[in-house]
Amino acid sequence: MDTAPQEHLLQSIYRIFPDFEAEWAEHNSEPELRTYSLHSVYMAFLPWVSVAAITHGQLNQLADLLSNEVAKGGDPENAVDTCFLEHAHQTGIAKRLGPFLSTQAKAMLYA
Repeated sequence: MDTAPQEHLLQSIYRIFPDFEAEWAEHNSEPELRTYSLHSVYMAFLPWVSVAAITHGQLNQLADLLSNEVAKGGDPENAVDTCFLEHAHQTGIAKRLGPFLSTQAKAMLYA
């Protein structure tokens, strides 16, 4: 199993939100339940970041990260779309994040 894509995504998130590393470790404390998909990262990250106190700079960096993942297509795009952008309105982060997203990523925000 190739875990590099997930590890790369996690490292990108940790650079913006260092506190998420502890959340991820706790979320994956039981090795037998751990998954190595990009989807699992976003499923854990969205609820966490939606309630985190984040700066304007972090919001901008997050939007860049998500927009770049969408632009990659394939699994990265699908994971961002189905596990983050599709549910961003439900968590309340869409309104803050939307103005910073690329046109392509913004089109994936669902009301």
